[in-house]
Amino acid sequence: MDDFEELRLIESIVESSPVIIFRWIISEGWPVEYVSKNVSQLGYTQQDLLAGAVSWPGITHPDDEARLEREVKGFLESGQDSWSQTYRIRMRDGAYRWMRDWNLLLRDQNDAPHRIQGIIIDITKEKSAEQQREDAQHQLAGAMARVISGFLPICAKCKAIRNEDGSWTPIERYIAEKSAVQFSHGYCPSCARLFFDDPE
Repeated sequence: MDDFEELRLIESIVESSPVIIFRWIISEGWPVEYVSKNVSQLGYTQQDLLAGAVSWPGITHPDDEARLEREVKGFLESGQDSWSQTYRIRMRDGAYRWMRDWNLLLRDQNDAPHRIQGIIIDITKEKSAEQQREDAQHQLAGAMARVISGFLPICAKCKAIRNEDGSWTPIERYIAEKSAVQFSHGYCPSCARLFFDDPE
């Protein structure tokens, strides 16, 4: 079974999946030698890419294109035969989607790199969730910096915090009321031994 027969077999399995198979020629502009039919999920046809009407660098986000070129150059120069990259691709409708690829370097009979074969998958949802987590962390850090700054009068024993009106609030409630922090309670090892270990 040659490489293309293997690709056709794999394609029959992945055609209805989100995984897209690619093979690029290592040449200027990264011509696409093979792409699975389900590239249609990006709004393009096989022929768009195989005929060069749509180029891979041409649909890569401008902020990612130079980085990808540097990374691939580094992989090739270091002799690395497999790697993964994350970047944005422009769909037919103009929207960008985050993609992750997994690549395998193919060598010719003289052991020189001549093709890159790989799969790509849309990770936009994962990236969006990751960004939301990072935004929430930044917002929380900013809120904590604004709320808990300077000096706070705190009880040396129970750690309650004195409010401006002279009343005292447990530190967990004080922080929870002034931020998005939620507390879970447990025991540190020292306290666990103090309260739960059988006395000797």
